[in-house]
Amino acid sequence: MTQHVSEAAPAAVSAAAIEEAAPRLQLRIARGLAVGFGGLVLLAVVAVLALGLGSAQQNTLDLLADRSASTAQLVVWLIKQYLRPAADLLEHLGRQMEAGLIDVTDETAVRHILAGSLAAAQIKDLSLGTVNALPASVFSGVTAAAGAFNSLVAGLRWFET
Repeated sequence: MTQHVSEAAPAAVSAAAIEEAAPRLQLRIARGLAVGFGGLVLLAVVAVLALGLGSAQQNTLDLLADRSASTAQLVVWLIKQYLRPAADLLEHLGRQMEAGLIDVTDETAVRHILAGSLAAAQIKDLSLGTVNALPASVFSGVTAAAGAFNSLVAGLRWFET
């Protein structure tokens, strides 16, 4: 029996010496489950955040592109609306010239008609401060129209203040 005890003692000593010499990683079931579930939750949260950030970024880019396109369309429309009165005026004067109502060979008459037309466009925009008085012409009809126009501008300037 002494022989059996002496053999067991070195085995017990060697197991104790091994535990002291190299500390063993002890993974308990509670820690394992906590780390496992925590890791899975962390992975799910990171995946959802990445997908949400990606879709939010794409939505932002799409909205900016739509906003830029609509702003460009609005600017084009506003420019067309701003230039429309001048285009309409020139088209009207062109029709009058084609019909022979305006003598295109008389440079003075054309100059007076164009000055009156430009002044009328300024009246339409209600920018009376920049409207110049129309001069008298050698043609009595144009002079009468210029006088009426100048009177109209003077009367409208009373309402500006």
